[in-house]
Amino acid sequence: MVRSQVSWTLLALSAILLTPAMVVSPALADPAETAWQALLRENPNLDDATLGPLERAVLEVLTPEQHAAFIDGADPASLVLASSETLADFLERFATKGAVAEGLVYYPLPRCTALETWSATLGKMAANETRDFIVRGEATDLSDQGGSATGCGVPVAAEALMVNFRVSDHGSSTGQLRVYASDQSAGYPLINYQADTGLITTNASALDLCLAAACTSDFRVWTRNAEAHVRMDVLGYFAPLGTGGLNTSGTTTTADLTISGLDCSGNANGGTLTTDADGNVQCSDDDDGEQDLFATVDAPSGTDPVADAATDTLTLVEGGIVTITGDAATDTVTISADEVDGSISNELQNLFATVTGDAGSTTADAQADTLSVVGSGTVSTAVVGDTLTITGAGDGLGGHTATQNLDLSTFKLVGSGGSDGLSVAADGTVTIDGALVADGLNLDMGALQQQPGDPTLAGSLGLGGNPRSVSVSGRYAYVVSSGSGDLKIIDVSDPSTPSLAGSIVTGNPRSVFVSGRYAYVVGTGSGDLKIIDVTDPSAPSLGGSVGCGGSRVAVVLS
Repeated sequence: MVRSQVSWTLLALSAILLTPAMVVSPALADPAETAWQALLRENPNLDDATLGPLERAVLEVLTPEQHAAFIDGADPASLVLASSETLADFLERFATKGAVAEGLVYYPLPRCTALETWSATLGKMAANETRDFIVRGEATDLSDQGGSATGCGVPVAAEALMVNFRVSDHGSSTGQLRVYASDQSAGYPLINYQADTGLITTNASALDLCLAAACTSDFRVWTRNAEAHVRMDVLGYFAPLGTGGLNTSGTTTTADLTISGLDCSGNANGGTLTTDADGNVQCSDDDDGEQDLFATVDAPSGTDPVADAATDTLTLVEGGIVTITGDAATDTVTISADEVDGSISNELQNLFATVTGDAGSTTADAQADTLSVVGSGTVSTAVVGDTLTITGAGDGLGGHTATQNLDLSTFKLVGSGGSDGLSVAADGTVTIDGALVADGLNLDMGALQQQPGDPTLAGSLGLGGNPRSVSVSGRYAYVVSSGSGDLKIIDVSDPSTPSLAGSIVTGNPRSVFVSGRYAYVVGTGSGDLKIIDVTDPSAPSLGGSVGCGGSRVAVVLS
């Protein structure tokens, strides 16, 4: 289908029918009016019976001023309409009634509904309403306008459509359905519908689509004068060669097939026809049977192989523990490494480079090299499976003779797992059970003892009553006095401030000895041994006594 050139006979006919007697002076017209509106205002009886469809269409796109210029012989190409096209373009499009431009190819599609106001969100079109619609984009969702949710298969490159339109439910009014590209003027009526005429259908009408870059829709529908429900079914589209599919409808031909405009002579070996992912026919290079499956192989050493002939072969070479197996049936190549006892046999199994000890070192320079771990003294080694265990026997100190200084750092020498014991700080300060040792230490027959120094008074507490004897156990000093005739228990946990914890009357005591929870007291006068329970130092009590006769001045418990 080819868009016809404007017939000057048609233009001349238009000029004759649009006589000067029917021209409204631009000075008397409203600038917003069309020539048709101005004429209708001046001639109320003017209707479609008075004018033909071409004349009516021209009047509806011209202003009164453009209409007067046209009657005076102005070139239609110089009259620019509100749609930005010229009157010459408009007359050409009207004359061909929607025929598409030269050079376009028609591609049929399965019938597909692109718009239907019965089911669309916007509903029925009102009288004199204009709506914009889209259709391009092969998978564009058209459900908002009542069309297919998966699109109608119209590519973006399409410039025109072949469609069927249906109009119904237009009530008692007479109207027109006008459909046109969004960048064009309204043009001629596609359907004239009378009052209560029911369903009206057009058959295979061509519809231009918007081609301007600024278009936001593909075409417009105008229900002039009367409301109506509208449906449009797409039958196919027009697009430049190569933007659609080739459909022979199952026809077989023995004649040559010529694709106009497709020249592959610039491709290698004259080119060959292929299709892209969308099914479009295109030119590609013809390799003329030269099976160059690779260009260059990047090798880690040596020279890089280059495929420069159809018979070139890329050879994979086995080596060492690597084996290569090909399978022509499955077109596969398997590269594998030999295994020995379930593990890779590495020809250079150097698991360590150099091991250095306190004395000497060794280097793994052969696959059979063995690293041996040897125990000594209290250290022993054992290998079970893949595990090497190194064990140190004992506590590492008992039964050994020191040959160098013993550095305890923040640790202590303790016995029986206790938390207290001998602690030697970095500056040489010695404490026992947290208490500072002011004097020296020595070993006496294997026992660690404090070396006495010059004594100093740490603290004191007045007791009165002629104290006779003292025994110390733990944090308490136990003192008996003949003057006060009692046993006093003194808390000496802080030597600088001793304090009286408790006391008990014992007669005329002369000596005291403490062991465990009891203090043993003897004295003159009664001549007996008193056993005092000092479990609670603040409230000592008589546990028992035994007569010894005479005066006793000392007691020792063994």
